[in-house]
Amino acid sequence: MDECLDHHQHTLFIWEGVSYYLDPKSVDKTLAFIARGPSPDSVIVFDYGIRITARNIDFHYGVKALHRFWTRHRVNEPIRFSIEEGEIASFLEEGGLRVVEHLDNKQIEHAFLTREDGSLIGRPNGIFRIVKASPTPN
Repeated sequence: MDECLDHHQHTLFIWEGVSYYLDPKSVDKTLAFIARGPSPDSVIVFDYGIRITARNIDFHYGVKALHRFWTRHRVNEPIRFSIEEGEIASFLEEGGLRVVEHLDNKQIEHAFLTREDGSLIGRPNGIFRIVKASPTPN
């Protein structure tokens, strides 16, 4: 893939609906690729899920219902990757990336699912987050 990119051009990587299903090593490899090139001004935008446990499952909108659905109907599609709430910046920093923008589920709701009159089109599940990151400057 590296030879397919022009290292003199800024690149936008959109990585949507993927990280959940990958093992952590694959996520790390993908993010490491972004961190070391193609251009220091490149950007990745991706969604991820926060880690849900028995202790916090009741605190996030729709998570309990999603968990029930997934265990009944998606047995062969396990969620393999998630990040502890509030740990995305340090996680990305370890891989050579920095957070440019981060949206939690409430911010996603406000930015994308709220009409001009304030009414909601819908609500995102409480585990979903979106992050925009760039390579850390040398």
